[in-house]
Order: sequence, then structure tokens, then C-alpha cells
Amino acid sequence: MLNRRFYIYIILQLLLISVSIFLIVYLLSFKERFFSIFSLCIVLCAEIIFLAQYINHFNKKIAEFFCNLKSAESSYAFSDKLFKGISKNVSEDINFIHKKLHASVEKREAQESFFQGVIENAQTGLIAFDETGKTDVFNKASCQILGTHRLKNIHSLQDILPDLHLVIMQQNPGEEKLFSLKRNDSILSLSIRLSEFKRGNQLLKIVSFQNIKNELNEKESDSWHKLIRILAHEINNSLTPITSLASSLDSLFEDEIAGLYSLNPELDFSGLKQAREGLQIIEERGRRLTDFVDAYRNIADIKSIKLENFKILELFYNTKQLLHEQLIEKKISVEISVLPIDLDLKADRKYIEQIMINLIRNALYAIGHQHGRIELKAFLDDRNQVNIEVKDNGSGIKEEVLDKIFIPFFTTKEKGSGIGLSLTKQIIQLHKGEISISSKENEGSLVQLIFPVNAL
Repeated sequence: MLNRRFYIYIILQLLLISVSIFLIVYLLSFKERFFSIFSLCIVLCAEIIFLAQYINHFNKKIAEFFCNLKSAESSYAFSDKLFKGISKNVSEDINFIHKKLHASVEKREAQESFFQGVIENAQTGLIAFDETGKTDVFNKASCQILGTHRLKNIHSLQDILPDLHLVIMQQNPGEEKLFSLKRNDSILSLSIRLSEFKRGNQLLKIVSFQNIKNELNEKESDSWHKLIRILAHEINNSLTPITSLASSLDSLFEDEIAGLYSLNPELDFSGLKQAREGLQIIEERGRRLTDFVDAYRNIADIKSIKLENFKILELFYNTKQLLHEQLIEKKISVEISVLPIDLDLKADRKYIEQIMINLIRNALYAIGHQHGRIELKAFLDDRNQVNIEVKDNGSGIKEEVLDKIFIPFFTTKEKGSGIGLSLTKQIIQLHKGEISISSKENEGSLVQLIFPVNAL
């Protein structure tokens, strides 16, 4: 492994040591050579120390190299300039090992950096923790969905979200569960999946969860749309002949009464008139019911939107002007706040205007009394999403019906159709947005519309 020069160097050092020993032994027979003997002893000690240091230094560097090789430390560079006695083949082999090690470490670090970036920027919440609960991964999506900071231990979740912590701890690997998480004024529908894997002797658990509220809403909307189409079809099939027959019979009664009256004006036509009035009522109610069904069918007919940029401040003021007379009549004040003042929204303007009119009318109905207050707000949240809020100080919504307000046909108004909020939700979903309503009885309601920038 080592070249001839290295051996010659060691042999020369050993020869020098041997010569020094021989001279010391030789001079010991001369008592008057004490100083020379002492000097040679010092030289001998120096030669031995120098040789030992050289060998130890070499061994130390070799040991350091292999120690770093074991620990995959690529920053260590073996240099043959430190040891001129190292052969070219040995030097090349060591440098080759070093380069391979360095390349392997760089590749591993690049892969780790890539996967960390993927995990951190994933839209799915990911938490990895060991058997003690110590978290190894707690990505940004987890913080956003759970509304918390990065937790060092999964058991800290027990103090923040005890129900979610219980679900995670009791869940079996490979199992998927649905969990409703109430955060602030909205409810998130989370799909939670747990898996396990081993890293060496360490057992890690990975919890993945994502908000599937939009997917559930879409399925729910599809189900309602199918039901509405079926009901509309069946009702119209029955109403159309009834309305048409009632109209025809009414015309016949009219002609019959007119003919009989011309023959004998003194006859009593009260029975025929009552029958005709009944037919007219049937026809009128049939037409109203047909219009009512057609109105519901409009929910299912909205399939596309036309996007354009417009100022939210202008939207608020236009809506306020459209309802100006009703606001003045009830002496209800409208407060408008838009930050930044020139905030734009990319959406279907006519549909968003209709939504704002419906929401303000709902607020007017909820307030009922005079001197109420409606607040219209628009701002960008921390995820750069456009938020629009409509808040009132009206009677609010009872807690037991709050989760039913988006269901078609459901209404809390005496003469309501139950179409307004259903239509609003449909329009918001077409914009890939979210709608949430929070309310307390006798305190008022808050409607929040969220339009994600990247979804359009």
C-alpha cells in the first residue's frame, strides 16, 4: 500500500536511532564524555518522539478519514500532500472513496430537501410522531387546517382539540375516518387517515388529513339537483293537464252561463258561478305552483359562470343604492369597509350582485325593527383570498336550524321560498369558493363568502 520512499524514510529514522544508541553505549565507557552522552540522549529522545509523532499523525488522519466515512461526513477531505510517503494508488483510491461519499451525501441531502419541500407545501395536513408522541413532521397545512402553531408533541393537541386527539389516538393503521372540526365560525369536514412505518428500530405514525368540505358540498348539491329535476318533472307533468283542463272548463262555464242568462235572466246561476270560481282558483294555484317549481329548477340549471374583474367597493355601493328605499323606510344604516380600497374580485358580476341583494334582504328581514345596522366588509386574508362579509344585528338564527339553511325548500320565513341561500351556495361553489354562516339568536348573523385566488 505504501511506496518505497515511505519505507526508506522509516528505515532511515530507525538507523539514526540505532546509531544514536550505539554511540551512547560506546561513550558510556568514557567517564569524561558525560556531556556528549547527555547530548546524544537528547537527540535520541527527539528522534524517537519525531518518529512516533509522524506515525501517530498518519494513523490519526487515517482514523479520522474512516471515522468520517462511517458517519457519512463529506466535509472531510483527505490530502496526500500531508503524507508524501503515500503511494499514488492508495491516494487515488482514497480520493475516489471521498468523491463517491461526497456525491452520495449531496444526493441524499438534495432528496431530503426535496421531500421536505413537498411535505411542507402539500395541501394535505401531515403529522408524523413516534411512540412517545414527539412530532417529527408538522407541516404548514396542518397549522392552517387546525388553526394552531407547530406542536412538538402530538399529545399537546389534547389541550387544543381534545376530540381530534382522541380520534387520532384510537384510530387503527390504514383506517379512514370523517371528523367535523369547528374552527372559528366555520365547520371543516376532515378526512383522517393513519399509517405506520419503521425507521430503523423506531416506529413512526403518520396522520394525514384534509378538508373535504367542498367535495361533500358538491356531492350534496348534485343529489339535491337530481331530486329537484325529478320533482320538477313529475309535478309539471301533473300540473300542466290540471291547469289546462281547469282553464278549458272555466271557458265552457263562462259560455254556458252567458247562453243560459240570455235565455232566462231570472235563473239562479250561483252554483255555476261558484264552480267557475273554484276552477279559476285551481288554475291560478296551478300556475303559481308551476312558477314555484320552475324557480327551484333554476338552481340546477346554473352550470357555468362568466368571470370578470370588478371593484368590490362599487359592488357594495350599487347594492346599497338598489335597496335604498327599503333601508330608508326601516332607518337601517349600512356600514361599508373595503381593505384595500381598490380591492378587485374576479367573478361573475351578475350572480355576485344577486347574492348581495339576497343577503341584504335576508338581513332586512332578520332585523325587522327600525334603527338596525348592516355591515358590509371585504378584505384579503392571510392566504390572499378575497373575503366578503355581511353582518347584521337582527334576530339571528336558532341553533337547531342553522345546519339546514342551505337545504332547498327549507326556509324560516313565513312567505319564503327557500331558494335564496340554496342558490347562493350553488353560485359560490361554481366560483370554487366557500360560504359559511354563523349566528346567535337575538344577536345577529354573519355571512362570510371566501373566493380563493388560485381556484379561478
